[in-house]
Amino acid sequence: MAVKLGNGNWAVKEDKLLAYNDNSGLFFNKEFDFSRGTSATYVAKDGLIKTAGIQPNIVNNGDFATDSDWTKGSGWSISGGKAVGSATGASLYQADGANYTSGKLYKVTFEVLDYVSGSVRPEVTNVAGSYVSSNGVFIQYITATSSSIGAELKGSTFTGSIDNVTVQEIQADTPRIDFTNDTKGHLLLEPIRTNLFVYSQAFSTWQKINNIVVTDNFTTSPDGTQNSSKLTFDGTTNGRVEKPVPTTIGNQYTFSVWLKNDNLADPTQVWIGNSQFVQGEYVTITNEWQRFTTTQTADGTTEYPRVNVNQVGSIFAWGAQFEEGYPTSYIPTTGATSTRNADVCNNSGSAQDFNSEEGVLYAEIASLTSDVSSDNRIVLAKSGDTNNVIRLYYNTTTNTIEYKIRVASSNVCDLTYDLGDSTEFHKICGKWKQNDFALWVDGVEVATDTGGAVFPANTLNTLNFSNANASGDFFYGKVRNVQVFTEALTDEQLEKLTS
Repeated sequence: MAVKLGNGNWAVKEDKLLAYNDNSGLFFNKEFDFSRGTSATYVAKDGLIKTAGIQPNIVNNGDFATDSDWTKGSGWSISGGKAVGSATGASLYQADGANYTSGKLYKVTFEVLDYVSGSVRPEVTNVAGSYVSSNGVFIQYITATSSSIGAELKGSTFTGSIDNVTVQEIQADTPRIDFTNDTKGHLLLEPIRTNLFVYSQAFSTWQKINNIVVTDNFTTSPDGTQNSSKLTFDGTTNGRVEKPVPTTIGNQYTFSVWLKNDNLADPTQVWIGNSQFVQGEYVTITNEWQRFTTTQTADGTTEYPRVNVNQVGSIFAWGAQFEEGYPTSYIPTTGATSTRNADVCNNSGSAQDFNSEEGVLYAEIASLTSDVSSDNRIVLAKSGDTNNVIRLYYNTTTNTIEYKIRVASSNVCDLTYDLGDSTEFHKICGKWKQNDFALWVDGVEVATDTGGAVFPANTLNTLNFSNANASGDFFYGKVRNVQVFTEALTDEQLEKLTS
């Protein structure tokens, strides 16, 4: 009998992450409680950037196959599978506000075709999105504030047509299974972060220095829609786009952006960074999208994160982020800064799933940074009791894993090991048995302790990605696999498990 999570077998059910109990070949679901409360992105199996928890489309007839379901204001008509607009201040809308919930976040997607002039924006329950004024597929995020008019498109001297309108609620408490450089996928758990850029995709809103030309919505981006920008340089020294951001002197910030070459002769000479040359680095871009990051220390109360090119040619850019600390997953913004709350994953299993007297806690994990600011804990414990607990965690010493067991307020085992690079995946397990404790990493027994008591029977009853009381020391990292075994495996078994 054991609790198992991951290892290529992932299942998500609304705000639950499903693990399972394997009992003599019979499988029983074991749920982790999951919460975040905000939207969050991840890299899907197909390589595209997606938002977790997307629900079915609410809009009726968003492909305008018929002249129905939409109320057409002055200047709007429906024909040829498109909504055709020659509208000044008038809306094309669906009065289905009852399908929307105040406080919920909605993803709005729409395509502009046959653009001539003016601009058009989406609205959800009369909450306005951002105006757009070009052809392309656009994605915006809007939080409903009522159950008045549902979806609408509002023209501002707009002449053009609209197609493929969808509005989808985002279930904010959906776990993310991320496939960044990983064919099996991993559970992504991250701390709270804010993207300090107010426009993360529309580079035309950034400052354009030394003859740079920006064309938004030029080509397909890493999220699969036509919303990336083309940056064209004429060879003037320090041609760049930049965005001023308030900062705190002495704090570290990470600037990240997806870049792709169009026709630069020397793609090794694209510079990203902050206001000073020492606050950045040259990156080598290719004909494929790649996310580039640079983490620097602020030396002023305002920094100017930028993309700088000193040659003739153009590149494509998408998904810029400026956050305090090490790099985390992309947080899109469309007119204001945006915050992604921390992922919290806890409370799986029960006393019958674990053996308090002997066993193995196994995890295949990678940290988000080699220098963690607080203990990041995977914990097998007596619920709410920090004095009866097994902890496997990254401690605050760079790249170090620690395996600690506390029984009735006393530490009976405390083993540490330098992983070399904790941001790479490692297979790690801790064994416990009366007077027989061991830490194994990547097929090698790296530390032992041959003295110490274990827990009374039926003590351990919960598996958490946080402290035993589920209120602190949250685990932030990448999780491919977690298993709890109800017997102390042999050295041969432990070597095989962690190899």
